[in-house]
Amino acid sequence: MTLIGPKTECTILIVEDDPDIRDALRDVLELDGYEIVEASNGKEGLERLRNIVRPCVILLDLMMPVMSGREFIAVLRETDVLATIPVVVVSAWPDEAAHVRERTQGFVRKPVMLDALLSLVERFCTAPPPRGAVLRSLELVPNARNEQ
Repeated sequence: MTLIGPKTECTILIVEDDPDIRDALRDVLELDGYEIVEASNGKEGLERLRNIVRPCVILLDLMMPVMSGREFIAVLRETDVLATIPVVVVSAWPDEAAHVRERTQGFVRKPVMLDALLSLVERFCTAPPPRGAVLRSLELVPNARNEQ
């Protein structure tokens, strides 16, 4: 794994009550260039969402004090501005994760396999292509009306 520099517009919110797991996830993701925001429970996670740039993904533990992951997802999905943020459950309890499967976009089992986590995060946190690159590629596409 190498430091590749900041991935613009790629903030990840980690909601995890175990400080060792939270620190490990943060360290790995920061090394890969992501901006990380942390919360130790669902209530704190919702508070963080009020004060940060919209994250590209939320990594969410389910079993937490104060507000569980299930409760967090329920509030998140009922809040228009936040409802479309992808959530990946990170848990040692796949049976518990099955209860929220329809409202989340992925599952990573603890202990976390880093390659699997990074691959999943990349699906949601790829930076958009530069504007000029998109326009140049659009110019190469022939206009069907002009060919007639």
